[in-house]
Amino acid sequence: MDVSVNLASPSFLQSDIVDRLVGIVQRAGVAPQQFVLELTESLLMVDSERTIGVLDRLREQGFGLSLDDFGTGYSSLSYLKRFPLDELKIDRSFVTDASGDSKDAAIVLSIIELGRRFGMRVVAEGVETGEQASFLLVNGCPVQQGFLFSRPLPAEDFSVLLRSGHGHDFRCQLTAAG
Repeated sequence: MDVSVNLASPSFLQSDIVDRLVGIVQRAGVAPQQFVLELTESLLMVDSERTIGVLDRLREQGFGLSLDDFGTGYSSLSYLKRFPLDELKIDRSFVTDASGDSKDAAIVLSIIELGRRFGMRVVAEGVETGEQASFLLVNGCPVQQGFLFSRPLPAEDFSVLLRSGHGHDFRCQLTAAG
């Protein structure tokens, strides 16, 4: 199971960010390949040449890189071309009404197709209902996050959730039903 971690702009701008992240995962006894670092579009806008260098180094270490809240910024499409990203996260503002609003549905379907064409994993944020989850699954987005699966948790409770396999089992049920 991958763990997604939001990477804040102030942290990303530190010169030793790659070494610090590698050290953290080594001390924790886990592999960088188990982590997906979520980056916002605003973070990518700061000193893009330096940003590309840092992203390349993070990928070389095995970290996955995700563009969070895709579709809500000004230059989203250029990021797909310029930055070494592994994943797109569809913003919850599009997911909320995608199963009932034709415009939101068109945006979600387009992002799924863009991700597929760029060889990226696509993750839908803000999934709160079975109807939303089914719509996404049927349309090629089996990786989903949201309150339907779990509310934000303290670290101790997250460990219990992982051991229970709840999120994984639910995702498998959706796949089987789709």
